[in-house]
Amino acid sequence: FLLDDELTAMSSMIGHLSSICEVCLAGSTKLSDAVLGNFLQQLFGRPAMNSLEKLDLARCRGAGPKAMKTLVGLLLESNGLYRLRHLDISGIRISGIRISSATLSALCHSVHVHPAIRCLHLQDTNLGVHPSAADCLQDLLNAPALEVLGLGWNCFSEEALKALGDMLASHKRLRELHMPNCDSCVSGVESST
Repeated sequence: FLLDDELTAMSSMIGHLSSICEVCLAGSTKLSDAVLGNFLQQLFGRPAMNSLEKLDLARCRGAGPKAMKTLVGLLLESNGLYRLRHLDISGIRISGIRISSATLSALCHSVHVHPAIRCLHLQDTNLGVHPSAADCLQDLLNAPALEVLGLGWNCFSEEALKALGDMLASHKRLRELHMPNCDSCVSGVESST
């Protein structure tokens, strides 16, 4: 795993690369939101815009509002990561005090309109306890290229699970849905059944 000073040093090198196909920061639990956000900011434009296909931020638990807002921009903006095919933000608590509801909704919408994301991992993100989880799931399942969706280790409301079931019934592209250790919950509390 990386620390803030190491990622800061790497950030300055990105502009000097001719291409960058994959960024894996998985398990870098000590990275701060500010440094991670600054690193992600370096992925706008060349070389990442034309070449980055995989971004793995799994278990970067320091990610907060700055990093998530930058990630949304990378997925939406024309000089962002329009070739990205694989995104993993598993283990980042995207619902709760650190990440606002508006940012989570923006993230789901950015995946919805992204032209290339085929594989999305949102395991252990608290997505299911978000008040708009059902709407977020609908956005995700309407993504034009999505084939693999990982939602495991999340607790979902009955409404969110119903929305997921309804969307899956009509979804044509999804090949894999990963939901290990998912449970239904009421008002963000796991059920005892």
